[in-house]
Amino acid sequence: MHFQDCLFITAGTHGCVVKARDADEGRSVCIKLFRQRWIESFNQEKTAYELLKLAGVEDCIPDVYGYDCRTLVGWGLVEEGEDASDDLYYGIVMEWLEGGEQVSIDNINLDNACKFIKGLNEIHGAGVLHDDLYLRNIMVLPRSNRAVFVDFSCAQVSDKFTWEFDIIIRTILSLVLRPFFMADRL
Repeated sequence: MHFQDCLFITAGTHGCVVKARDADEGRSVCIKLFRQRWIESFNQEKTAYELLKLAGVEDCIPDVYGYDCRTLVGWGLVEEGEDASDDLYYGIVMEWLEGGEQVSIDNINLDNACKFIKGLNEIHGAGVLHDDLYLRNIMVLPRSNRAVFVDFSCAQVSDKFTWEFDIIIRTILSLVLRPFFMADRL
């Protein structure tokens, strides 16, 4: 994979998120980079996406195109000879969610809320607990009407999730989402 037109979207202690153009495939991608010392978070997210893909969970998570480990020069984020360290960054290359917005009271509706619950149920059914379920990690794609969960770097993986756990999650979500359901009916 070769990347062009890299644009930093966010940066933090773990690493950064970059929008880039995959020169080989001709598509926009999101590259989530982890600093070497955060390899455990990278591995958690990688494992979660792999398990979800194996379980056939697709519509509620981004497509993942690959994983790699490179320097910033190798990722195409800085030019050769620029002041860049030789530190390695572990990266997850995934679908760029064009037009995606963080979920909010302004863009949620009954259809999206139902998709969130269905998606979360699929994720849990695959043995993955997101474990960082904040509004910033739930995206709405208005054009395709998709509800997508992102950032599985805190995910827990287990085959021990039970139907009791799903009932608890559904109950909590129904209480949290009740204002959205009510607002949709007005």
